[in-house]
Amino acid sequence: MMAVDESEYTRAVAWAAAVLTIKMMVLHLAVVRVRISQRLKGKFGNFDVTPEAQLETWQLGSKNWLYPLFYYSLGCFAGPYRTLNDMERFQAMERNAVENEPYFLLVAYAWAQFDVPAWGPAMIEYYVYSRVLHLVWYQIIRSQPWRALLWSAGVVINMVIAGNILMQK
Repeated sequence: MMAVDESEYTRAVAWAAAVLTIKMMVLHLAVVRVRISQRLKGKFGNFDVTPEAQLETWQLGSKNWLYPLFYYSLGCFAGPYRTLNDMERFQAMERNAVENEPYFLLVAYAWAQFDVPAWGPAMIEYYVYSRVLHLVWYQIIRSQPWRALLWSAGVVINMVIAGNILMQK
C-alpha cells in the first residue's frame, strides 16, 4: 500500500478542522439570530424593547447598543429561518456536530502518527462533505433517507479511519 505524503495529509486534516469550525460558528450565529428575532430573553439587553427604541437611548457606557447591533447585523428583521422550530433544528445540529466531529478530528490527527494510505486525504474530504451536506439536508431540504445516509457516510468514514489505526498497531 502506497503511503501519502505527510504534509498533504496534514493539510487535509487542517482544512477539515477549519471547515468544521466555520460550520459550527455559522450554526451558533444561526441560533443567536433566531433568539434575537424571536426576542427571547438573553444577555444582550432588554428584548421587550424594539431595537429602534434602544438605539434612541444609546450610550457609550451602556449595553443598550448590543441588541440593535446584533439585530441588524444578523438580519433578524427579515428572511427565512427565524422561527422557534428553526432554532430547535439549529440546536439539534449543534449537538450532532459536538457528538460527532471532535471524535473525527481526534482520530484523523491520530492517524497521522501511522502510515496513511494514498486514499487518506480523500477520506478526510469525504467526511467533511458528508457533514456539510448533512447540515443542508437537515435544515433546508428536511427529507429522509438522504439525511440518514449522509450521517451514516460520516460514521463509516470515521470507523474506517479508526479501524485502519487499529490494524497498524
